Amino acid sequence: MPQTKTRVLIADDEAQYVRSLTYILQAKGYAVMAAADGQEAVESAEHLAPDVMMLDVRIPKVDGFETCRRIRAFSLAPIIMITALGHENDILVGLEAGADDYLIKPFDIEVLLARLEALSSWAAAGSEPGAPAAEFRLRDLRVDYAARQVWLAQQPVPLTAAEHRLLHELVMAAGRAVPQDVLQGSVWSPGRADVDQFVPIFIERLRKKIEADPDEPKYVLSHPGQCYSLGPARL
Repeated sequence: MPQTKTRVLIADDEAQYVRSLTYILQAKGYAVMAAADGQEAVESAEHLAPDVMMLDVRIPKVDGFETCRRIRAFSLAPIIMITALGHENDILVGLEAGADDYLIKPFDIEVLLARLEALSSWAAAGSEPGAPAAEFRLRDLRVDYAARQVWLAQQPVPLTAAEHRLLHELVMAAGRAVPQDVLQGSVWSPGRADVDQFVPIFIERLRKKIEADPDEPKYVLSHPGQCYSLGPARL
């Protein structure tokens, strides 16, 4: 259970569903706020700055995908996309819009709680267990483990929680090629193979933020067998 009140924004127009979820989350120590449509969700995200957001795809006025895009223009807070649409394409659209994770309705509440805890803990500053105390440097890229901050050529790089988690795994394995399924299991959950493009989408997101030319990457490199490394890898 969270040590402090993590604030969760739920954007959904099903009032009974929101009431039930609010009751459960409050019992687990979360502070909950709600928005009944996409426009309200954007305004709440901007003015109330929640720690984690849950966006339903089918919300009025502005759908969840566009709501996510608009929030990402000013916020890096973790976003979980909630959808009754289990098609891989719908999930990919949500991830490409800037979401960190997704859940398909109906979902197990314990799964939701685990995702919320993982994302909120990664969004907060604080060193990851097992991470070295020193900074990691690779040419112009600098990663501060304790503060969970990243710089490129002395300029801060804004990363979402999932992007930080992925970069962390690559940093910890610097000099080695890491298989895609290992990254997916480490960043999200072991054995999760519901979307094959999960890792490639986030690799692309990382490259857009830390590479001068994402099409010719110098930091996040691809290798045969669906593997990735941070910097040249010993294969």
